[in-house]
Amino acid sequence: MKKLARVSRGFFIPTDIKGEILDWRDEPPPELKEELKGCIYPQGCIFKVDFKFRGKKYVAEFYSNADYLHMDSFMRKINELIKDTGYQYYWLCYLHIEYLVYMVFSEDEARKLEKERGWKLSLP
Repeated sequence: MKKLARVSRGFFIPTDIKGEILDWRDEPPPELKEELKGCIYPQGCIFKVDFKFRGKKYVAEFYSNADYLHMDSFMRKINELIKDTGYQYYWLCYLHIEYLVYMVFSEDEARKLEKERGWKLSLP
């Protein structure tokens, strides 16, 4: 959360951040069922994060299935919270990427970077 706040250009500054890690086995969380379809050993962790943003309390979750962080539902929630600013977190997409790269742009900035630099940016 702190790293996401640092790259937010001031549009996402959460406070009172608390988190916990929960294990899941057998049945993945509903947000991951389709993504993990066919997984031989579905197990992993749920990272539950409580935070305040603009004076309101929120809870968001992201997941790990032991070798990959699944953050799309988490990032969609944050993007919804900052939607009124005109800025969103975009994911920098590359084939065979081994890490996650999120950056905050307006839609115009994102399209300009795609055109000028050949970046492939995607909303989570």
